[in-house]
Amino acid sequence: MEERLNVFSRRETVLVAGGGGFIGGHLARTLSERGFQARSVDIKPIDDWYQIPHGVEARRVDLSELADCHEAVRGIDTIYNVAGNMGAAVRTAFTPQLM
Repeated sequence: MEERLNVFSRRETVLVAGGGGFIGGHLARTLSERGFQARSVDIKPIDDWYQIPHGVEARRVDLSELADCHEAVRGIDTIYNVAGNMGAAVRTAFTPQLM
C-alpha cells in the first residue's frame, strides 16, 4: 500500500497579491472556501476592489515598498501573485494614438 504525504495537513495561510482584482478576488474566495486562511493585498483602495470574499483578510499594500512586502508576507506559507498594472495595458490597448 502506497503511503502519501498530505501537504495540506495543517491549515495553511496563503497570500493573494492582486487580491482586489477580478482574478485575485475569485482566487482568494476559492482558497478560503477550500479551508485555507487567506489574505488578499492590493494597492487599490479597498472600496475599489472587485470583491472582498467573506473570511478573507483584506489589506491595502504597496508591494513596490520593501517594508510593505515584509508586512504582507508575515506568517504566510504560500504566495499567489496575480498582481499587475492593468491600467497601463488597457490604456495601451485602447488608445488610438498608440495603434
